[in-house]
Amino acid sequence: MTSCKLLMFVLVSGAQAQSPAEVTGFQALLQRGRELQQSGRHQDSLRLFEKALRKAEGMGPLSESIALEWVGSAYFKLRRLAESERALVRCLDLRNRLFGAGNERDPNHARILTSLGSVKLLLGRYKQAEGRFDMAI
Repeated sequence: MTSCKLLMFVLVSGAQAQSPAEVTGFQALLQRGRELQQSGRHQDSLRLFEKALRKAEGMGPLSESIALEWVGSAYFKLRRLAESERALVRCLDLRNRLFGAGNERDPNHARILTSLGSVKLLLGRYKQAEGRFDMAI
C-alpha cells in the first residue's frame, strides 16, 4: 500500500465523527501540500499544511498528528528547525496517547522518530538524536 493510500485509509477509518466534506477537504489540503513540497515549493506547502492543521484540530488527535507530521516536514525543509522539532514532538505525543505500545510496530512512527532525530542532529544535540534513532530502530 503506498503512503498516500495508507494516509487516505487512516483518515477515513479514523474520522468517523467528521462529515465527508471535512475529511475530503482535509485530505485535499494534505495532498496539495505534499505535491507542492515535492516540487520544492516548501513555503507554499507549509501554508497548506498549517491550514490542514487548523482543520485537524477540530477533527481529533489522529488527524492532528498526521497534519503535525507534514507541518514538521515543511519546517524541516525550510530549515526552521526549532519549529520542526516542536511539531514533531507534539505529533509523537499525540501518537503515544492514541496508540501507546502499538507504536513500536508501526513503521510510520519509526519514520517520525527518524525525522525528529535528524532535526536533533542538525541542532547539534547528538545524544538526543541518537536516542531518537535508537527508538526508531
